[in-house]
Amino acid sequence: MRFQMTTDGTVKWITALTGAVVLVTSLVPLALFSLPHVPAPVAWLTFLVTLGVPAILGFTVLLAPRGVRVEHDTLIVERLAWSDVRIPLADITSAEVGPQLALMGGGAWRFAGNGGLMGFTGFFKVRKTGEVARCWSSRLGGTVLLHRSDARPVLLGVDDGAGLLQALHERGATGRPAST
Repeated sequence: MRFQMTTDGTVKWITALTGAVVLVTSLVPLALFSLPHVPAPVAWLTFLVTLGVPAILGFTVLLAPRGVRVEHDTLIVERLAWSDVRIPLADITSAEVGPQLALMGGGAWRFAGNGGLMGFTGFFKVRKTGEVARCWSSRLGGTVLLHRSDARPVLLGVDDGAGLLQALHERGATGRPAST
């Protein structure tokens, strides 16, 4: 069973603005190198920024979450162009309606990771429990919080959180179904 992660307007805006900033900053080296004399440190810094920023952003795009599948004994987080994340259902001790992801004032705040470029990924601190959870979401809003036996909790921002909780319950991965 597959659960879609639809990209919302906020992620689209953040991605578009980031792309515009990268495009504009990549034009700066052209202007600098047209000057008669560019100091070596400035030239190297410009060169590193020109190559480094798009490379980092490109890598971030590869990791963008696209959906979640529940198959036989595994929950799979699908990513755009990188290997999928596999979580054995046997490792999930409970699943519940998770906190709202928000740019400000939500139930989970970004501790380390990506804050909106093609999605929200990384480590988010869950205010209610104080736990730091691994997050994959392509939009702001509700999440599903998975607790695991020997690993960090996981936040998943799927379109149908109640359906994901029900699918996990049917496969015995959680104690009881919940609704979002």
